[in-house]
Amino acid sequence: MDKDNKQRFGPNEWLVEEMYRQFQENPRSVTESWREFFEDYRPPKARSAAAPARKEERAAPEERVETKSAATESRAAEEAPADQKPPDEAVPLRGVAARIAENMQTSLQVPTATSVRTIPAKLLEENRRVVNRYLRDRRSGKVSFTHIIAWTVLKALKARPAMKAS
Repeated sequence: MDKDNKQRFGPNEWLVEEMYRQFQENPRSVTESWREFFEDYRPPKARSAAAPARKEERAAPEERVETKSAATESRAAEEAPADQKPPDEAVPLRGVAARIAENMQTSLQVPTATSVRTIPAKLLEENRRVVNRYLRDRRSGKVSFTHIIAWTVLKALKARPAMKAS
């Protein structure tokens, strides 16, 4: 797989390949912005655009946990110059701002873990297309992925009120 494409598309690389295959068969089957993109697009060499990812690859969510090790944290601290002095016009932080800065510095010592779930975006894109078609027929606005994600977050917060606690 082309490394640049993997970085650009991540887990949705299969979707881009599938849309490219559709574009090759009928350029009008994809939106204008995708047509512009595919005009100079070159699919990865490892997997041809004519052979999209297997359904099992697309449907199975992946989970990955990333952690920052203490060694990584200390290496970052070592890279900062020790003899660096603040500019003459610098003013020390006081009050709430000083406390926030102190807490931020202290938090660097706490190990962190991030949980990432990779899910296919095709259903999200299809639902967005249906909603936008409905809105277009009624001469209303358009819905973006951000709108849908924000709506989903709000519904989740309503279902799990403890997530709103701080």
